Amino acid sequence: MTHSDEAFDEAYAADGTPRASYAAVLAAIENAGHGAVATAMTDAARRAGFSLGARHACRFLPVDPVPRVFDAEEWSRLAKGLVQRARMLEAFDADVYGSRAAIARGAVPQSVIETSPYLERTFTGQPVVRSPLGIIGFDVVRLADGSFSVLEDNLLTPGHAAVWGLRNLAPLPEAPAPVDVFGPARAALLEMLGGVDTTVILADAGGDAASWELRQLSGALGIPVVGYDELRSSSRGVSLEGEPVERIWQRTSEDRLHADDGTPTALGDLLLAPLLAGAVSVVNPIGCGVADDKRTFRYTAAITRALLGEEPLLPIVETLDLGVAEERSAALADPSRYVFKPRNGAGGRLVAIPPHHPEELLRLMAVAGESLIAQKFVILSRHPTVVEQEFASRPVDLRVFAVRGLDGWTVLPGGVSRYPTDPGSLIVNTSQGGGVKDVWVMASSDDAS
Repeated sequence: MTHSDEAFDEAYAADGTPRASYAAVLAAIENAGHGAVATAMTDAARRAGFSLGARHACRFLPVDPVPRVFDAEEWSRLAKGLVQRARMLEAFDADVYGSRAAIARGAVPQSVIETSPYLERTFTGQPVVRSPLGIIGFDVVRLADGSFSVLEDNLLTPGHAAVWGLRNLAPLPEAPAPVDVFGPARAALLEMLGGVDTTVILADAGGDAASWELRQLSGALGIPVVGYDELRSSSRGVSLEGEPVERIWQRTSEDRLHADDGTPTALGDLLLAPLLAGAVSVVNPIGCGVADDKRTFRYTAAITRALLGEEPLLPIVETLDLGVAEERSAALADPSRYVFKPRNGAGGRLVAIPPHHPEELLRLMAVAGESLIAQKFVILSRHPTVVEQEFASRPVDLRVFAVRGLDGWTVLPGGVSRYPTDPGSLIVNTSQGGGVKDVWVMASSDDAS
């Protein structure tokens, strides 16, 4: 293993010895053989159909056999901060289409909300009952000092929601067992969705053409995956083969009811009338993208104080709003300190990472301009990953999910940690070729006894 002085090593202490939570896991891999466990995991993932994208454009999703491990105490602290963040985002989503107290209290500029490409003006000032948020995927990074910061909030069809999919693909002999994730995740998602008999998952392509993730969700929850053309809608409601559909988990690539020119999207053609009539509900509610907007992210600490009356438990990575002249000047005065992102970007696209090529940054500014944010460039923590039958150190992030039930928000006991398969890449996103690791939460000593 090689160790960076700048990056926090998830599995090894500064002296090169395994951290307590990793010792047994790393020993189990060493005993079984790096190459053997990697081959077993890859073969199992291929048999299970692990892929990214629908069948017409899918590719294998690399899976590394070395899990990311958290002890119970550390996970509990992280989960507490993310539950608070979920409460804040839920309150803000309701506030955008309600009283807009966050603006009145100076927490967020009105222009951030009004210029968001995800603002559904149809719902502003209308007596429309919007369902609360149901699921949020948080991207969390660990800094060099070992502390956590939130990098992004994902409310718009957050990927990797089938957090149990990696578990038990290729069990490690002699490794300790983590806390079960399938049972809690399935129970939380079913509670979020309500009655499964009147619920569907809406995807760009229905049936078995959907991604492995949607097949996993469908099989575990007993809910069909359907496409636009399989549903019928009117102001009276939505139906599938003549049977009513009351709840839709929207997992399409289009998140808006209206395109930039104001014309209805395919999603709008299907859902606008029944939504206005209160005849169907959607997870997450259409229009919640204002809270997902990366310009909004810049103001979330102030929004937490304004709407919850609480101090944020988890910090965010330092973020500048390039729609504000002073912050734009600060970012461009020393661009080497920042990662530049569009406010509505996803999948690592149009992201400029230092060292910046001047022409690349100029092109990005020309395309996105004041719709960009600049986030402080942080060194991601490192994690052992099997490469060519031995451990290699790779940067990782963490995708954790919070799900809303009848009594509030819960953070699922596990998630996905992403890493770049290209050793020279700093982008861990799976859409850009990255792979995934399972996330293990170990039982506390009280639970174990």
